[in-house]
Amino acid sequence: MHITHRLFAATLIAMSGASVMVAMTTPGHIDPELLLPAACGAFIAGAISAPLFGHPARQGAVMAAIGAIFATALGAAAAGLGLALVAADPVFFLIAPVMVGASILAMPHVLLVWVGTMAGAHLVMLFLRSIPDWVD
Repeated sequence: MHITHRLFAATLIAMSGASVMVAMTTPGHIDPELLLPAACGAFIAGAISAPLFGHPARQGAVMAAIGAIFATALGAAAAGLGLALVAADPVFFLIAPVMVGASILAMPHVLLVWVGTMAGAHLVMLFLRSIPDWVD
């Protein structure tokens, strides 16, 4: 995978993580202390899981779904680790993936944001993978 494609996928996943974090918060009360770690953790997870996004056909959709779940869990853990280091409380590292997963499963609007942004990331990466290398 070309490095620019990997960075682009990481950015899309970071935007997804930030969007999910905003959807998880109380309307009108976005907490920047949680938003930045969520975006940074999702960027790291997106860079790692980027090769799973953008493949064609049913196999590509399955790979993207696996990539979305993996990126979400890893991004939440990375964000929790960042919060745990800043707050000197290791419980954030353990609870962040549980909180994100529970929010996605329990709140329909968070699920909609998560599915929409991850599917969008897959479709954008599908388009980018379809461009010949000589266009770079």
